[in-house]
Amino acid sequence: MMGTVLPNEKEYINDLLLYFLSKDVKKIITLLENIAIRTNIPDYKKLEQDLYQLLEGVSNTAIQNIKLGDTLSQFKVVLYENQIIIPHYLYMLIRGIILIEGVGLKLDPEFNITENLEPYTAKILRKRFSLKYLFKKNLNRIKNINALADTLPDDINTILKKIKEGKLEIVHEHKGLKEFQTATSKAVNRLVFAVIIAALSIGSSLLVMAKMPPLINGIPVLGAIGFVLSALLGFYIVISIFRNNQL
Repeated sequence: MMGTVLPNEKEYINDLLLYFLSKDVKKIITLLENIAIRTNIPDYKKLEQDLYQLLEGVSNTAIQNIKLGDTLSQFKVVLYENQIIIPHYLYMLIRGIILIEGVGLKLDPEFNITENLEPYTAKILRKRFSLKYLFKKNLNRIKNINALADTLPDDINTILKKIKEGKLEIVHEHKGLKEFQTATSKAVNRLVFAVIIAALSIGSSLLVMAKMPPLINGIPVLGAIGFVLSALLGFYIVISIFRNNQL
């Protein structure tokens, strides 16, 4: 099983390692959103708490007792529970580190992968603060700004042309609109039933008061039927409300 890591992906991995060491949870979350193929984080506070607990567990353990494989497995669980899907290469890398640690422990029970990673983290930090790295990074930023400046006039002209021709489309998504429509529809249905019940009750009362034939034991049949229907509809509305608003 093999995978390829691109230069920009190596930068992400370096950042992730440094943020883990510094326990910077907020930057870890931002980086995960940049790396992830897809995210649907239901609760950012929960994700922040999960990552903080994971990092606290590592920091409270002596370095010789840290099992990086276990930590990375817990990290994968945190990602899964918070609906963060990371790229395949990152899963491959995590799996590779877990296998390396397992082989290392078989060869040397005193082997600790965390201690062996320390020289590499120091190397990353030296590289990050080197003049060559800073110059190259800022140079790339200047190139990106220049590229944006070159394409910006054409992009603006394209947008203006679409506006003039009436071809500009704006996609707007209403979140929660479907639930609102459902709730409104239920409320309108109940209101209609209430109006019908009120009309039946009033009409039946008028029939009873007017003693409109046909009569049974002096009671107008149509009025009695109206009262029965009103009662049945009223019970139906009450039951539907108690059944989790299914009307």
